[in-house]
Amino acid sequence: MQRGLLVAVVCSSLNSFAMAQPWTFVDPPTSLSQSARYEMVHDSARGDTLLVARNVGQSSLSIYAWNGLDFVLRQPVGLAPGDALDFRLAYDEARAVTVLFGASDVGGTTPETWQWDGSVWQRVVTANEPFANLASPLGAFHMAYDAERQRVVLVNSASETWEFDGVDWTQRFPEPFPDLVSPSSSSISSDIGQRLATDPQNGRVIGLDQATGSQQLWEFESGAMPATWTPRISGPDVFGADRVLLVSAGDAGLYAFLPTFALVGAQVFVRENDAFQEIDVGPGPFYQLDVQPRAVYDPTREVIVYAGVAGSPDGDLVVWEYDVRAVGSVVRPYGTGCGSPALELDAESGRPIPGDTVELVTRQVPIGVAVTYLGFARDQLGTSPLPLPLDFLGATGCFLDTSGEVAVPNTATSNSIGTISLTVPDSPALVGVSLFCQSFAPAPGQNPASLIASNGLELRLGDF
Repeated sequence: MQRGLLVAVVCSSLNSFAMAQPWTFVDPPTSLSQSARYEMVHDSARGDTLLVARNVGQSSLSIYAWNGLDFVLRQPVGLAPGDALDFRLAYDEARAVTVLFGASDVGGTTPETWQWDGSVWQRVVTANEPFANLASPLGAFHMAYDAERQRVVLVNSASETWEFDGVDWTQRFPEPFPDLVSPSSSSISSDIGQRLATDPQNGRVIGLDQATGSQQLWEFESGAMPATWTPRISGPDVFGADRVLLVSAGDAGLYAFLPTFALVGAQVFVRENDAFQEIDVGPGPFYQLDVQPRAVYDPTREVIVYAGVAGSPDGDLVVWEYDVRAVGSVVRPYGTGCGSPALELDAESGRPIPGDTVELVTRQVPIGVAVTYLGFARDQLGTSPLPLPLDFLGATGCFLDTSGEVAVPNTATSNSIGTISLTVPDSPALVGVSLFCQSFAPAPGQNPASLIASNGLELRLGDF
């Protein structure tokens, strides 16, 4: 009976929920139509999605923060990188700074490294620089952050791999070297792809090679001696891989391959068992952002921000956002339980995807019985806001964290663990719907109500 309960609960409530559409178009009020060059990065320490632009007629780079509706100009304190820079960005999680590397002069011959801490640009004078021993001008290159070793990784058109530790650049000599950057690309402008990213599952740098028809997703094992680029997965069938934007998103292993030229659609894949499985992205951008677009994942808002100029270079910079919440499943605890010890609620197995079964486990059940409540809201119960303090019932220090439309009793085993099985209907229409769960159990003597509670647990139904 418990296994079929979720079918009845969810299906009876579908009329109240519409499937979220993953793509949203935004035409920002701020015009950046004269930006000749720009890059994007997400600053997780400050929750900022940043766009750094080289604007025609200005002496230094401009920096904007994207808030979901518009680009807001940031006014840095002190100096900023010069406007002549041809550059790339990567966010350094360990040091909470955005790292910029590029050429400081019009000819593209002088490398510079800068860091942005949210308010100040600081030039980092290093003993070594990528491209320092190469003929000018700087060729094309790509950058991403290696969370495992806490380094910014750079690969360039000379088949070199470099690491930046916040103080200096160090060249690594991995073998073999993937075809990540075309040797014929003389500048970033001629190699507009974005083929490095951070693997959301292990924090290593990954790269998509540009060989059409035989693409590989490579992983940089920077901790190995010597360092190694290792082919991990046969790449998906992406048309025009040399001009694609690779973006990794979320902890479930989502990869977006966004086009940089017209007539090619956006593709989104999930990594499962060392293979790529394409997922339906829904109605996508109705035209392509075909003038040096950029894309970045915003984990705060759980969206991929895909920005670029549509049509001619004189057009306005526009944005498409891909809402990962509309397609990706989530199991996420929230709030806190009460009691000594408090109940603990978690999903032990399965994922909340259509056709799968999720095992909800309640631990620390004191006298063998608990009740798990399932609801469709965590912020409102009728006219009362949630979480709702339960002191008025005598459950001192406890809170109600779900609207709790349905109650499911479960009997705990001898080790004080209660389990219920919830089967998700095999219906794509459920993708994007969230269930909010919380368990309660009698506990004589704990408080006047003899009642204790668990944390809340969100189950967001998704395609993967």
